[in-house]
Amino acid sequence: MDKFYLITFTPLGRFFFGSSDSWGESFYAKSLKFPTQTTILGCIRRTLLKQNDKLDNTLRYPKEGSDFEELTGTSPAKGFDEGDLNMGLIKKLSPTFITKLKENEKEIDEILFPLPSDIYHDNINECKLQTVKYEKKGEVISSRGNVPGYKKLTEGKTYPAEILGNKEIWSAYFKSKAMDYNSDYEIDKIIISTSQPGIARENRNKQEGEFYRKKDFMLTAGYCFGVVVEADKSFTDKLKDDFVFLGGEQSKFQLKVSQLDKTVQEKFPAGFEKFFNSYDPAVDNISTNAEKIVFLSHFIQNDKPVGIEHSAIEKMETIRSLNESGHKTYSFRVIPAGSVIYADGNFSFNNVYKFASKIGYNFFIEINQEIK
Repeated sequence: MDKFYLITFTPLGRFFFGSSDSWGESFYAKSLKFPTQTTILGCIRRTLLKQNDKLDNTLRYPKEGSDFEELTGTSPAKGFDEGDLNMGLIKKLSPTFITKLKENEKEIDEILFPLPSDIYHDNINECKLQTVKYEKKGEVISSRGNVPGYKKLTEGKTYPAEILGNKEIWSAYFKSKAMDYNSDYEIDKIIISTSQPGIARENRNKQEGEFYRKKDFMLTAGYCFGVVVEADKSFTDKLKDDFVFLGGEQSKFQLKVSQLDKTVQEKFPAGFEKFFNSYDPAVDNISTNAEKIVFLSHFIQNDKPVGIEHSAIEKMETIRSLNESGHKTYSFRVIPAGSVIYADGNFSFNNVYKFASKIGYNFFIEINQEIK
């Protein structure tokens, strides 16, 4: 029987996670704040091979003739449209989150996800977080044609709440209650922006003597990235704590793995519970009759989902697939994690990228209706 495991990644300094927008023909490069799911998956699979002596002399590929497939499966994981979903010991990954450690830095204190994009605080009551409410208005022009548009019911100026939320904040959000604003959980105070010079690039090749400014990040002490893995019960016999590298810039992290106990599982938002139940990310189509959907991960699709009435989406992002062609990788424009979709009760999308769903993308939770 499969079990659930918590894997944390603690940076040992600055980190840089590249995207399709990170390296242009310019003198400025910017990291993503979170590692992509493909980065996490690649690290776990490679560490499994390394620790079980299944890598060749280059430390890049499995040894010829070795039985590595029992560890990492048969999937070459070359793209989000990968048809082979066999990842060996790994059955599925969760979206990436932030874990806050207790003072002893050995136990998990809280599980934190970025709050949805319809959360705000205003200039009157900044100690509280509110949920933006909408109302259908026939006189409001919709961008989608001959259907009613939507008007914000919020009065006055509002400010996006770029903050991480624990279980208590998410619970209040589910019930449309005001949430206490804790400035310690502002994303920019936990994922701290830094910068350093690097060698400039042209045609993706380094140019000696020319420099660019690289914007990377650090995590505040006591925090680390986390992911939950559903895996074979022998997973912790095969994967041990280790020092690993993540991202194209080979940022160093400490990897720790443990079986997920009930006390930690209870720290996840209530809507996350489907991951621990019968949730199957590889189903042909994904649908829900909920009227409000929040994505805890990036949403990757080639067709527009069905049933959308309104949405709250921050700027679109670009991420890379695993598939390589020369020195380039395929990229996808995605709806970012934290996006909110208000639906008509018949929300669905064709799950073309089943591999993407299986490794932690396209994961959403259903919440109460907010459109009148």
